[in-house]
Amino acid sequence: HKARYFLTGSGGLLFEQMQSLRPFADVLVDITLDTPEINRIADLIAEHSRALVERALALDVDAVSFGDDFGMNDRLLLALPVWRRFFKPRYQYLFEPVRRAGKRIFFHSCGYIADLLPEFAELGVSAIWPQLPLFDLHDLAQRCRDLGLAVQLHPDRGELMQHGTPQQVCDYIRRLVETFDTAGGGSWLYIEIDPGFPWENVIALFAAVQALRGA
Repeated sequence: HKARYFLTGSGGLLFEQMQSLRPFADVLVDITLDTPEINRIADLIAEHSRALVERALALDVDAVSFGDDFGMNDRLLLALPVWRRFFKPRYQYLFEPVRRAGKRIFFHSCGYIADLLPEFAELGVSAIWPQLPLFDLHDLAQRCRDLGLAVQLHPDRGELMQHGTPQQVCDYIRRLVETFDTAGGGSWLYIEIDPGFPWENVIALFAAVQALRGA
């Protein structure tokens, strides 16, 4: 199937899994205070995620996907120095075998994570899946191109798809591919359908994507 498809495997979740084991606010406080207990939890999860990475590589995937939501609407959940101290070494540990194998690294993160883009590039991330409505699209496109980060373009599933018109959906899709110069490489469209989408918007979404594919 690799002759036809780009195969991805999962590298697991780190920050999200920590929140499943301990209340969210406590996780943030413990990370900021750098407690021994939160470090032990993070290390255990990282060891498990490393095993997932090794399994994905054994299947000869083309890329390994990771995901942790690090942003609020306008800033990071944690101060950048704290993120660098706590998370960056653990991502280095998880990404190292992927880079050594010559595979790609994908990273999804909701929230406004502009300050993390250079960190991801330094860590060897190949492509990101950001929460587009929180960014100035022209600024994000330029930043990612300068950093060598490809972008998965995921249309706004909130305001646009829930409450927009079919024409607004079509216009948004065209604006995305023009802003990120999808035809020139470095970005691609990814679409999902959620409960509550007006059916006419679903039709418009698929029609816009199919028209671009035909072009």
